[in-house]
Amino acid sequence: MVQKLSNLLRFLLSSSESQSQIHQADIDLREACLVCGIVLIDSPLYKQLRVCPGCKFHYGLSARDRIESLIDPGSFKEINRSIASIGSISTSSESTYIARLSADQKRTGLYEAIVTGVCSIGGSPTTLIVLDFGFMGGSISAVVGEKVALAFEHASKRKLPIVAVLTSGGSRVHEGLLSLLQMGKITVSYERFSEKKLPLISVLANPTTGQAFASLANLADITLAEPGAIIGFSTARTIKESVGKSNDLAINNAESQLSNGMLDSIIDRTELNETLATLLDLTNPEFRLSYRKKTKRNQTPLPKQRAWQSVGLARHTKRPTSIDYINRIVLNFFELKGDRASGEDPAIVGGLGHLGGQTVMIIGQERGNENNDNVNDGMTSPAGFRKAVRLMKLADKFEIPVITLIDTPGPNQGSQSEMEGLGHSIATTMSIMASLNVPTIAAIIGQGGSEGALALGIADRVLMMQNAIYTAMAPEEAADIMFGKSTSNEEVAESLRLTAADCLELNMVDEIVGEPITAAHESPDAAARQLRRIILINLTDIGNWSSFRRSRRRYRKFRQIGEFTKIMGAQHELQKSPINYTDASMSNPSKVSGSKFHFQETDSLEKIDVQRHTDQRPED
Repeated sequence: MVQKLSNLLRFLLSSSESQSQIHQADIDLREACLVCGIVLIDSPLYKQLRVCPGCKFHYGLSARDRIESLIDPGSFKEINRSIASIGSISTSSESTYIARLSADQKRTGLYEAIVTGVCSIGGSPTTLIVLDFGFMGGSISAVVGEKVALAFEHASKRKLPIVAVLTSGGSRVHEGLLSLLQMGKITVSYERFSEKKLPLISVLANPTTGQAFASLANLADITLAEPGAIIGFSTARTIKESVGKSNDLAINNAESQLSNGMLDSIIDRTELNETLATLLDLTNPEFRLSYRKKTKRNQTPLPKQRAWQSVGLARHTKRPTSIDYINRIVLNFFELKGDRASGEDPAIVGGLGHLGGQTVMIIGQERGNENNDNVNDGMTSPAGFRKAVRLMKLADKFEIPVITLIDTPGPNQGSQSEMEGLGHSIATTMSIMASLNVPTIAAIIGQGGSEGALALGIADRVLMMQNAIYTAMAPEEAADIMFGKSTSNEEVAESLRLTAADCLELNMVDEIVGEPITAAHESPDAAARQLRRIILINLTDIGNWSSFRRSRRRYRKFRQIGEFTKIMGAQHELQKSPINYTDASMSNPSKVSGSKFHFQETDSLEKIDVQRHTDQRPED
């Protein structure tokens, strides 16, 4: 095994060496796998896709072969093939550089290290950008930068998405600063393209480093990678020289980048065509839900139950989690990972899928089950909140509704979270969700705990499962803080008004989603069907509103929480005899009606004018 790993590392290093050492043999058929030693010459998988059937190692592919493996047969049409730079562009010996270019052109059959064109993938018209590592290491030259910019402009004009398949070993050192500035050209071209609300999907193959990684790769809305690929700004040689150990190359492979939040997914080459077809379909929403027949709906009366009973059911270890519901109510779900800053938090699961034929972005807090504790019981970290923000922004860009599934006891607190900006990440998540221009629905499916729940709950419609809870803190914590454990958890749970019925009465949620008689954990399929139905009904309602109307209603919804009294009169009278504020929830929780605080005036304030403060805003 050690020898196999050594062979692999030597191969990866050699394929990322100086461009003068790249030969046609790197993409020619091999008789045996360098990693596992299995015979390759008779393998159809290796002949077609250059993938070892034994260890699944992905060998290099030429740009033309990559195109053929991705597109619908016969659909590719190359664009801007003959582009040349005018005048001298080399900062080194021009004759030497021209000779290098000429040699690679003859060997690869390409004019430059890039092929661009239009095609269809899974029936979706697409613009394709493919870098070829076999041509001077796939480095970014002036011509490559120009062809990328032209591809962006072509896609913008025709309103086409772009798929970029990248293999690049660094900069075109022969062109010096001119090569470097192509990153700026690519970036400004992308920004114009992005304004059209069109997706850029990048596929990173081995290797993707340097200028290509720091521009085209990381500008993408969705980033995929092939297994084991060396990916990162620094080349394999640079990393080896800086750390002194070949084994430390793992810090810049695809798997490491995924765990660090920099990739959405690692996709085997055999599955890449189908994956791209799915993503292109999901990011180009063509359908919107509408009623065939709209009927008046009323909230179905639900049986009253004790608060502590709801707490137990919401926390049940077999209760369906976010991923359980997603798998049952969404079709073609493709999970998107990473916050693109520091990490991947499994306590937040999110991605694109079809709900009733319409594309949605669904984001859920995943607490795991009794056999899976790696999601920290759904307690969201700063990386998780940043991932949620990233997915919300993608949905806003592509004009896709956002659905959040809330199930958390609260945010992941601790020194590490504080250092990573927990408070800022929560505030940013709430701010972004409040400002989205697309329909938003939040569904509390289990525990709706404190700021961790509210961060994903600033929505046009807030739903709540019958046996879920929504609370500022756990009953046990509240009992300890307010009563020093002198009051039982059951009594405190009642005072917190945390059940679905309480939250509906207090106008904290818009609708309760009924559960099977035996509760969701006993009949998860039935619970999912009911949740799906209520989400579809609400999504159809708010999906027909204008963006302005949604924004205005969302503002009012959260602005008007609570009722208040504005006291007009002599301020010194307040100092002499202050108002006695009595909140009925403290003495008798069952008598609170709506989110109302009752104000009792003292005798000394009888002559002070008390004016009701109301919102006088025009109707929709």
